[in-house]
Amino acid sequence: MQYKGPSDNPAVLHKGISPLSYLSSMLLFTLDHITDMVICLDKDAHIFYANHAAIAKLGHNTDTLFNYSIYNIAPHFTCETWPAFWAMLEQETAFEMDSLLITNHNDEMVVNMSFTYLIHEQHSYCCMISRDITARQQIEVAIQDLNNELTTVIGEQEQKLQDSETRLLNLADNIPGMIYQMCLDLNPAEDNQSLTFTYASSGCMDVFGFFPEALQANSHLLFKRVHPDDVDELRSSLLNSARTFDPWNWEGRIISANGQIKWLQGRAQPSYELDHQVVWDGVFIDVSSAKRRQQALQCIVESTTPQFGQTFVQSCAMAIAQSLQMQYVIISEIVTTLDHEPLRVRTLAFWQGDQFGADLEYDLFGTPCNQVFQTRAIYHGNQTLQSKFPEAELINKFDISSYVGIPIPDPSGELLGHIAVMDPHPIRRDSGLQDYVLQIFATRVGTEIGRQRATAALRESETQLRQQTIELENALRDVQQTHAKMLQSEKMSSLGELVAGVAHEINNPVSFIYGNVRHAHAYAQDLLDLISLYRAHYPNPVVSIHDLLEEVDIDFVMEDLPKTLSSMKMGADRIKQIVTSLRTFSRMDESEKEPINIHEGLDSTVMILQNRLKARSDRPEIRIHREYGNVSLVKCYGGQLNQVFMNLLSNAIDAIDEGVVESNQPCTTDSHRQPYIRLQTCPVDDYVKIHIVDNGVGMPEAVRSRLFTTFFTTKPVGKGTGMGLSISHQIITEKHGGTLECFSSPGQGTEFIITIPL
Repeated sequence: MQYKGPSDNPAVLHKGISPLSYLSSMLLFTLDHITDMVICLDKDAHIFYANHAAIAKLGHNTDTLFNYSIYNIAPHFTCETWPAFWAMLEQETAFEMDSLLITNHNDEMVVNMSFTYLIHEQHSYCCMISRDITARQQIEVAIQDLNNELTTVIGEQEQKLQDSETRLLNLADNIPGMIYQMCLDLNPAEDNQSLTFTYASSGCMDVFGFFPEALQANSHLLFKRVHPDDVDELRSSLLNSARTFDPWNWEGRIISANGQIKWLQGRAQPSYELDHQVVWDGVFIDVSSAKRRQQALQCIVESTTPQFGQTFVQSCAMAIAQSLQMQYVIISEIVTTLDHEPLRVRTLAFWQGDQFGADLEYDLFGTPCNQVFQTRAIYHGNQTLQSKFPEAELINKFDISSYVGIPIPDPSGELLGHIAVMDPHPIRRDSGLQDYVLQIFATRVGTEIGRQRATAALRESETQLRQQTIELENALRDVQQTHAKMLQSEKMSSLGELVAGVAHEINNPVSFIYGNVRHAHAYAQDLLDLISLYRAHYPNPVVSIHDLLEEVDIDFVMEDLPKTLSSMKMGADRIKQIVTSLRTFSRMDESEKEPINIHEGLDSTVMILQNRLKARSDRPEIRIHREYGNVSLVKCYGGQLNQVFMNLLSNAIDAIDEGVVESNQPCTTDSHRQPYIRLQTCPVDDYVKIHIVDNGVGMPEAVRSRLFTTFFTTKPVGKGTGMGLSISHQIITEKHGGTLECFSSPGQGTEFIITIPL
C-alpha cells in the first residue's frame, strides 16, 4: 500500500498522535538532518531558526546564534545593503548567489546561498539555504594555478594574445550597452524552450538595472523587465531566429525598477546549433533617446506639415506640449523694441493643457522670458522660479515650477519672438530632447513667421512669392538632408573607427607570425637538406638511428613538413589580405582630396561583404566579376567613396536575394539565374567610369525615378532608412563633381554608373 501522509499511518492513528503534529515533527527532523545549512531570517535580518548543520558548521551554540543577525555571519550584507536586498527579494521572490559565511573562529566559508521569500500567517520572512562550496573553490584555485603554469609555458606569443583578449573584454565593459551570449534549448517534441545567458557584460546594470550575475542565474528577469505589449514579439523573434538561423534583430520597450520606460535594441548573430541548442552573440543598446527624438520628429511632421498661418502655430503649440509632456506652451512674437532689444511680446498661441487661451500681450521685464532674449539661447528654470521672478504674473498665476524657453530667429538671425514651455510640477526629463524639439520648432515657427511676413511684403509680386516658396522648400529639404547626412556620417565614422581598431589589433600578432613562418620554412629546408646529405653519404646508419628513422617515418616528414609550412604561410597571407582590406575600407574622411586607387577601395568593400556573398540554402555564392581597366590614381575622398561602394554593393546583394524570394525557386549554378555582380572600371577622357551591375530583381521606372530621394525606400520597416542612395548621390555629385546614374527594369537587373573626374 502506498503511504500518502501521516493521517494514513496506522501507527500514528493508534497512538493518538495528531497528523499535523506528526508532520511538523517529521519536517523539523528532516531539516535538522539535511547536510545543507538552513537559516530563517525576518525582515530586520534577525535569525530565528537554524538547523543542526548551520549550528555545527558555523560553530555557534543555539542561544548565541539566535541572538545574531545575518550581519554577524555574512560580511556581504550590512545595515545599508539589507533593506535594498529585502525589497528586491520581495519583488523577485527568489535569489541565488555565492558569498562568504564567518564561523565563530573567524574562518571564512565559501557558500552558495539560495534565498526564498515566504509569507506565513501574514508574517514575511526568508529562508536561506547555504551549501559549503569551499572545496570546489579550492579546486578552482588549484585549476587556476595549473592554468597559470600552463600560461607561463606557452610563452610570449600566448601572452600577447591574452593581452588582446583583455583589451577586448575591457572594450566590452566600456562600450555603451550590454554585450551578451545567450543560449536557447529548443525541443520541438515537448514544445519547450529555455533561454539562458552564459555571459553578460557589466553594462547589464545600466541597461536593465540588475547585475550580470543575476541575469545569468535567472534569465526570466529580462522578460519581467520587458513591456507586456512587447513580450510576445520578443519571444517570437527569438524563436524565429532559432529556427531559421537568421540574425536576430529586436526593438522594444522595458520598464525599469522605478517605472521608467526605455527603448532597447537587441541584435545578435547565431553562432552554432548543437543538441537543439542555439547560441547567439549579441548586444543590447539603449536607444531611448533616439526613439524619443524619432517620435518627437514624427509628431512634428504629422501635426504641422499640412498647416499654415495661425493654424500652423497652434498645431506647433499642441505638438510641443505632446512631445515634451508640458502643460503650458506659449509661442509669441515681438511687438515693441528699444535699441533692438525686445520689451514687449504678443502671444500667437497659448496652450493651457486642454484648450487655447486668449491671446495677450505682456512686458518682458521681470520674467524668465526676458532671460531668453538677453542670452539669445535656451533658458532652463527650476523650482526657484517664483522667488527669482516675483513680478512674473503668469509664473505666479499658474504656480509654475518648470520653465524652458528658446528664442525664435529668422533665417538672418533677427529675433522674431520666443517659445516657452511651463509646468506646475518639477520635471526630470531628457533636457537634450527638450532642446532638440524646441530648436526644431523654433526653426519651423521662425520659418513660418518669416514666410507670413514675406507673403505680406511681397503680395503684389507673384513671381517673388513663388521664389520665396521655393527657397523655403529647399531650406526644408536641406534640413532633412543634413539630418540624414549627420546620421549616416556618424554611423560610418563609428564603423570605420571600430574596423580600423580591430585591423590594427590583428595586424601586430599576424605580422609576427608571418615573419617567423618564412624563417621557420628556411630553417626546416636546411635541416631537410642536411638529412638528405647524411642519408646520401651515410646510407647505413647505426641501429638506434635506423630504428628512430622508421619510427618517425622520416620520408613522410620530409614530404609533409614543407607542405605544412606552405599552408601556414598561405593562411597568414590570407589574414594579411583581410587586415589590409579592413584598413583600406576604414580610411577616415580626409579634409582634402588625395590620390586613391579605386580598385583597392572596391576590393576592400567586397572583402567586408564577403559573408553576404557566400552560398545559402536557397542560392549559390554570388560571384564577383572584376573587369578593371587601366585607371590611374583618382583624386578623391577615399572614405566617402568607399561608403558609396558599400551602399551600392549592399543594394545589389539585397536585389539578388529579393529576386530569389519573389521567384520562390532556388538559384542553381547551371542555370541562367546564377547570381553575380560585375565591377567594371574604365577611363574616359578626364573621367573614370565605375559600373556596378547585378542580375537581381530590377525595379520599375516609378521606383527608379525616386531612387535618390531622401528617406525613400521600398524595403520593409526596419530594413532600410532611405538614406544610403541619397547620401551616395550627394557624395558623388556635390563632393566629387561627378554623376551617379541608375539603369534598371523589372527582372533585368540593375546597373549603377559612377562618373568622377580623374
